[in-house]
Amino acid sequence: MTSALNNAKPSNPLRFGQGFQLPLGVTVSADVLEARYESTVQTLPASVRDNIAAYSPDELEGPVAADVTAFVRMLTMSVAPMNGHTLAQVRAAAAKLTIWAYVGRGLPLLYRLLLSDDLIQLWQKAVTASGELSPGTASNYRGHLRRIAHHMGVELRDEFQPLIRPARTAPHTEGELAEAMLWARTLTKLGSRRARTLIILGAGAGLTADEVRLVRGRDVLTEVGVWVSVGGARPRITPVLPSWAARLRRIAESVAAEEFLFSGPDGQAEPGFVDGWLTLQPKRGRPTSRRLRASYLAEQLRAGADDADVLAWSGLQRGEDLAKYLPFAGESDAARRSRLIRMRSNLPAAGGDAEVVRSRPHAAHRVSGGRA
Repeated sequence: MTSALNNAKPSNPLRFGQGFQLPLGVTVSADVLEARYESTVQTLPASVRDNIAAYSPDELEGPVAADVTAFVRMLTMSVAPMNGHTLAQVRAAAAKLTIWAYVGRGLPLLYRLLLSDDLIQLWQKAVTASGELSPGTASNYRGHLRRIAHHMGVELRDEFQPLIRPARTAPHTEGELAEAMLWARTLTKLGSRRARTLIILGAGAGLTADEVRLVRGRDVLTEVGVWVSVGGARPRITPVLPSWAARLRRIAESVAAEEFLFSGPDGQAEPGFVDGWLTLQPKRGRPTSRRLRASYLAEQLRAGADDADVLAWSGLQRGEDLAKYLPFAGESDAARRSRLIRMRSNLPAAGGDAEVVRSRPHAAHRVSGGRA
């Protein structure tokens, strides 16, 4: 299989996936690396996954071979090669550097050392001077090593940042939100409460339509500020924006602790009910649940809240997904975007226990961002 990769046509395009995107300068723990490895490997084609798993350096044996194998696999996986040609190029560069430094020079297998610009430059000079690699091949490999260093958080480079397009769903404007609240007044008594609940929980707390249907009176927490205990696939506790807090408090105080804010006395609504109900209401001034949620995300990013907190409050797992809302917040800071792209949420996995989240409110909305 290795020979087949080495014989790949040079004209094949290089293709990379998301990769690790570790934060700059962190002390990488084995647990963090393993988590990134496992999540990345699932995104690769089966042939690439199998070849990475089968790799071992032909010229080495014993414990040294095992050390090099593990290190090179991690470096290779960090950039998520999406075809055989890309894998062959990246792995050759990683293996050449690792064997030169670890076996030939006795340097420790530390990412921050072997992937530093200074060491990569020394390696390039050494392998070209010895004739081991041609200047062109060494330069090509150096480019791959710089990409790896970027994904491993050793040396960040703008050229390797993923292209982040704005989210497809734009937030509602302030005028549209005001019009939506007036629209809610035109509905029946129950319809008006449902509409106000949807608008406030969406634009004020960032809930999805499916999360809105699960909120009971007891889920609105008012001990310090106003927060919402969110159930569903991503249980969490999220703060309500000050401009919406008093209105949500009034709705919550008007119902029993176990009553659902949206469906009221009818009991818990079925999945899809909220958006289904919304489409049956008059169109003029009617908001959408996705744009309401986008309004919350953009406002929190604009307001200067810690990006790690906003990621946790949003229920999103990847900072890259939240970064798509930065343009709507009027934010163009490349450094902030880079940090956000590299964050990962520590929220419970899908189907987590909302009661555990409620009992640990501070832990429920923390994000590692690679800082653990």
